[in-house]
Amino acid sequence: MAQKINYKIKKSARAKSVRLSVSARGEVVVTAPRLVPKYFAERLVEQKRDWILRQLQKMQTKRPQNADPRLFNYSREQYEKYREKAREFCAKRVAYWATQMDLDYNRIAIKNMKTRWGSCSIKKNLNFNYKIIFLKPEQADYLIVHELAHLRQMNHSPAFWKIVEEYVPNYKKNRIELNKIF
Repeated sequence: MAQKINYKIKKSARAKSVRLSVSARGEVVVTAPRLVPKYFAERLVEQKRDWILRQLQKMQTKRPQNADPRLFNYSREQYEKYREKAREFCAKRVAYWATQMDLDYNRIAIKNMKTRWGSCSIKKNLNFNYKIIFLKPEQADYLIVHELAHLRQMNHSPAFWKIVEEYVPNYKKNRIELNKIF
């Protein structure tokens, strides 16, 4: 018997055609214009079965073997459980690195981001994914330095990466590992 594929159908007023996607979390989504019938999405999933299974398999093999399994849990309960711990962790590490880099920032926010590790706004606000606490210390420090470096360079230019490399010489290794998770 063929493996059952779980998927969501998203109806969109803006969609012009039917689209099939597999997210980094292994979620299969059919996005379709509102008037497209449900059976059309079902048929598309069946026609693309082999492709979907290959994508899902890639997601499994892409994940780092020694990574904390909580990195792959997307529940609201987990976020609420670890948000304050992440806030305390980030406050300490950001303060440390900001001092090292001689930078000022405004506010730190902890969020439950599905596809990002962090961000930095023009207003000097730093946002971090709560899952930062499940990373190896050198990976977490890389993320913090990365976002702080945006306070000097609000882009990913060579000048930006030079700032990151000054404080985290092995940033490329950390970046590759983190990209395997999201």
